[in-house]
Amino acid sequence: MTVTLHHVLPALLSCCVGRNMCLRPETDNHWALRDFSAKTLVGLVRDQVDKHDAGRTARRLFDFSHRIFRDTGSSFSMIYGTVHILQEFVAGPKKAAWLLTELGETNARCKSHIESGSRIGASQLSIQEAQKLNQQILKCENSIRNRYNLQQQAPGVPINRRFH
Repeated sequence: MTVTLHHVLPALLSCCVGRNMCLRPETDNHWALRDFSAKTLVGLVRDQVDKHDAGRTARRLFDFSHRIFRDTGSSFSMIYGTVHILQEFVAGPKKAAWLLTELGETNARCKSHIESGSRIGASQLSIQEAQKLNQQILKCENSIRNRYNLQQQAPGVPINRRFH
C-alpha cells in the first residue's frame, strides 16, 4: 500500500480543499465528498503512514491545511475541507488551545458574512457555504475541547498568536 500512497494522498487533498468540486454546487452534494475525503485521508495517514514516519506526514498535512485555512483567498468551502484534518492532527493541548482561537475567529467571520450577506444581498450559495462551515467548526471545537479537556475561553482573554 505504501508504494501508491504518493498517488492517493494528493488526490484526497484535492477533494478536500478544491475550490470547485462540481458544476452545480448549489444542488450537488460536494460537502459529502469533502467529508469523505478528509476522513479517508486521516484514516490512511493514521493506519498506514504514521507507523513508519513518526508523525511527519501528519504534521505536514496539518501545516498544509492550516495555510489554506488562514489564506484570505480561500473560499468557505475550501476552509471547510481543512477543518477535519486540522482537528485530527492537532498535536497537544497548547496547540489545540491555539487552534480553538483560530477556529473561533473564522467562525465569527462566517457569522458576520451570514448576517451582512442577508442584508446586502450576497449570493445564496456564499451564505450557504458560510453556514456549512459554521456548523463544521462548532462540531470541531467540541471535539477538540473534549479530547484535550479544554474549557471555553472567556471573551477578551489574549492568546499567544505566534504559536507555531
